[in-house]
Amino acid sequence: DKSDLLLHFTKNLAEESKDTLAYILKHTELLKTLDLDKYRLSDNDIETIFEALQTNTTVSQLFIDCNYKGLENGDVFGRVLRDNRGLVEIDLNGNRIGVEGAKNIGEALKSNKTLKPVSYTHLTLPTTPYV
Repeated sequence: DKSDLLLHFTKNLAEESKDTLAYILKHTELLKTLDLDKYRLSDNDIETIFEALQTNTTVSQLFIDCNYKGLENGDVFGRVLRDNRGLVEIDLNGNRIGVEGAKNIGEALKSNKTLKPVSYTHLTLPTTPYV
């Protein structure tokens, strides 16, 4: 019988912690819920963690609300949503997201049928279009 794995990182993920988390995501089947609320993840943090999530099939819940620094382009996140079939629940509340990010995420959600409706209230979109 497998037990769930509980990890706790400080709210500012150090480079080593981010790499450790990516390693765990790639190599364990014990982690079911990944809660990164209010971690202020950068685009680089998100890319490292989400690339590891692309092949992870055991994390079914992902909470990344209030990570104001990341998700601007949504490209990596879009790939995770498109390719990962383990995720069932995702919370994107309170994130800043660009127009391209919204498009990338929306396109990915069209092809991923395992996800329940994504929670995304209070997303901040830019007020001026990108040029």
